[in-house]
Order: sequence, then structure tokens, then C-alpha cells
Amino acid sequence: MVKRFSAKRGRGVVWEWPNGALWTWIVATVLEKIFKHGTAHKLFETLAFGAIFVWAWLEIFQGRSLFRRILGAVVLIFSVYSRAR
Repeated sequence: MVKRFSAKRGRGVVWEWPNGALWTWIVATVLEKIFKHGTAHKLFETLAFGAIFVWAWLEIFQGRSLFRRILGAVVLIFSVYSRAR
């Protein structure tokens, strides 16, 4: 279910529910913080990275506005940089 909130005259989308990749990232990040060590931590850390990578990639190439495409690029660069450190 996609719920959108638009400006008064129906212009741009102000907010919409997160898609599957973003929900996966949110849940995996929370679980990564709960399981601080071991195999479970590594699994959720990897899952969170993969989900945010997919979300950013989709925003870059399928984002509905220039803002969302730029946001996807920034998130992709930041997440890859953070993972490489």
C-alpha cells in the first residue's frame, strides 16, 4: 500500500511509505544494534548494507524527482564509503 501526501493543489509528493528495500534496511539495522556480536550481527549488518544499496540504486535510476535521484546518489556514496573504511 502506497500512501502519498501531496501539497494542497496536488503538486509534488511530500511523503510516502517506505518501499520494501527501505523497510528491510530499517529492520536489519535495528536487529544489528540488538545483536552486537557474532554471526547474527554480521548477517544483519550485511543485510542492512544490501538493502540500503538496493534502495539507493533504485532511487538513482527510478526516482520520481531530481531530489530523490540526488538523495539516492548521496546515500549510495556514503554507504559504500562507510563500508569500505
